[in-house]
Amino acid sequence: MLAPHDGNDAVLPQADGLPSYLDDASDHLDLVAPCITPHDDDSALVLNDDDEAAHLPASPLQPLAALLQRPEPLTWVFAGTRLTGDATFGDGRLPGEWFAEEWRAESGRLTDLVIDATWPGCTLAILKSHLKSRVVRHRPEIAVLFIDAADSTGGIEELPQFERRLVAILSVLSEIGASAVLVQPALEASPAKIDREIFFEAVVGIAKERGAIHVTLPQRTSSGIRLKTPDSPARHAALDLCRHAVQVATQHCPT
Repeated sequence: MLAPHDGNDAVLPQADGLPSYLDDASDHLDLVAPCITPHDDDSALVLNDDDEAAHLPASPLQPLAALLQRPEPLTWVFAGTRLTGDATFGDGRLPGEWFAEEWRAESGRLTDLVIDATWPGCTLAILKSHLKSRVVRHRPEIAVLFIDAADSTGGIEELPQFERRLVAILSVLSEIGASAVLVQPALEASPAKIDREIFFEAVVGIAKERGAIHVTLPQRTSSGIRLKTPDSPARHAALDLCRHAVQVATQHCPT
């Protein structure tokens, strides 16, 4: 179900029994996690044709197969850095909005709730500080966390603290029963961006160690997705995630 945003902060009840290492003063900042409103758009997103989808490689969301195929409604929370849309191509909409619309249309899961709690310039430190108010309170089954290159700007000296924060975040999500999906943009080959590559690989390694899902967003020109209009960052990320989710959710369904 896509709930209209009426300015109130909570759709689902407040969570109790939160892990102690998230209970600090910075968590009590009044941050709104907006819910997604329906949006009619004639330039609908179009997934690959059935014959093309049949030849897709294994999806990184494969571990979510049992969850995505169960009949009960799911709660998705998108958090982390905000991938803004494009005023020309995306109407400034958020990834959660694009995903909610396309996921509902392609999967038929009309009662799933999608909440976009991303915000601009979010680093892992900010995400950890506000994890309780932005993510945990909604008790999601699936938490999609966008991580960009912002954390690597502090240099390699910040890597150990970055890794500890990520492990702490994943521990919290595991405790509340949420499946974590870590999403990063594709790396660009450049000697000047070696720090970003190191941080990128650290996320990949921790995801493997902690049993989290890692998704690398493809280049916007190589995603294998057909669009009726040019792409925007938010739309691109949402459609790529939706493509993977639909592939997993329908893989055992008769054609």
